Amino acid sequence: MPITFFNEICTRCALHSFGRPPQPSTLILGMFIAPIMTSCILRVHAGINAGLSAGHLCMMAAASPSCELSPIEVVDSQLAALQKGDVQTCFAFASPANKRATGPWQRFELMVRQTPAYAPLVGCTRYAIVGALPTGDQGYRCRVRVWPVGGDRQFAVATPVIDYDWLLTRQPEDAAEHSGCWMVDGVMPDDAWERARDLE
Repeated sequence: MPITFFNEICTRCALHSFGRPPQPSTLILGMFIAPIMTSCILRVHAGINAGLSAGHLCMMAAASPSCELSPIEVVDSQLAALQKGDVQTCFAFASPANKRATGPWQRFELMVRQTPAYAPLVGCTRYAIVGALPTGDQGYRCRVRVWPVGGDRQFAVATPVIDYDWLLTRQPEDAAEHSGCWMVDGVMPDDAWERARDLE
C-alpha cells in the first residue's frame, strides 16, 4: 500500500475523530500513531477491498448488521448513526437480548435521549474508538470517547469528553437472525461520568 495513500487515510480519520489533522511527527511509515490507529487501519483494509477511494474510507458506516462487519465497524456504525440523531439505526445493531431488554426502538430512543449518561451520544460533536480488545472467542469490548455538544441543551455536560465501554458478542451461527454478526449487548458510561455529575 503506498505510504502517501495511507497517510491520507490516517489524516482523514484524524479529522473525522478529532477535528484536526495529525502532526507530521506522528505520521511514521504511513501509520498514524494514535488511539484510533486500529479503527483507521480497519477502514483502510475494508475500503480497499470495496474498491473505494481515500475520500470515502471514513464514511463507511453501515445501516444494518452484517456478518462481514468487524466489532469496530459495528461500534462505528452505531456512533455515526447517533451523531446524526438516527437512534433507530443504532438500535438495529443491538443484540437480540439487548433488544428484548430495551425495545422496541421507540422505547430505546426515549431511553437514550432522556438518560443524562447517554443523551450526549446523540448529535455529539465528534467521537473516537480509542481502544478495542477481545474478551473471548465470541466477545469484544471497545473503548469510545465522545465529545458532546455543549450550549443550552437540556443534558449538556460540563466535562469536555465522556468515555464509554461498548460490549459486543458474535451471534451464534444457528441464530434465528443475524447469525454470525457482531452485535451490541450494552454500552456503559465511564465511572468518571458519575463522579463529574456529583461535583456539579
